[in-house]
Formats: sequence, C-alpha cells, structure tokens
Amino acid sequence: MPQPLPRRRHGRYQVVFEPPESDAEFISTTLGIAHLLAALADLVEDYRNDLIRRRMPAPIVAQWTTAAEELHEAAYNARNAATTFADIFEESRDIAAAGIRILGGRNAA
Repeated sequence: MPQPLPRRRHGRYQVVFEPPESDAEFISTTLGIAHLLAALADLVEDYRNDLIRRRMPAPIVAQWTTAAEELHEAAYNARNAATTFADIFEESRDIAAAGIRILGGRNAA
C-alpha cells in the first residue's frame, strides 16, 4: 500500500511587477521573473511526480509534463530578454557612463 505523501503548506502569493525606472531595474526584474518561472516549473514537476506515484493516468500526467516544460521555456525566454536588452543598450550605457546625456525626442535647450 502506498505511503501517504507529506502535506504541503498552502499559501497565497501576490506577484507585482512595477514598470522599470532604469536599465538596472529592468534587468533585475526580468531575471527575477525568470527565477520565479523556473522555481514554479520545478514545483510543477514535483507535483507531476506525485501524480505518477499515485498512478494517475498518463494523458493527465502528460499535461503537467507539458506545463513544466513550457514554464522552463518561459524562464529561458525571460533570461534571454535580459541578455538581449543588455546587448542592445550596451553602447548607450557606455555613453551614459561617460557623462553624455541622450535626449531622445526632446528638444535640447
């Protein structure tokens, strides 16, 4: 007879992503989102493994496998967004670090 699984603590989670005020905030938030998605993917995999141990039908387990894979892919894409941002704006960051302001569409007065 299968052993009962340990009870998990249930909780509520509120996730809020504020619009970034700087490049550092964007990169930090994006990497935080990637970490959150990867952690969630791991939890979904654990849940799926519990379902397998309880002999849940394969078509149901397959949905959780897909969910975990797609969460891992989402985490990968979030990490890539941070990397792409850094690559695209690297020259601008170097210019700003040298003390040159880039005004964009504003009139220079």
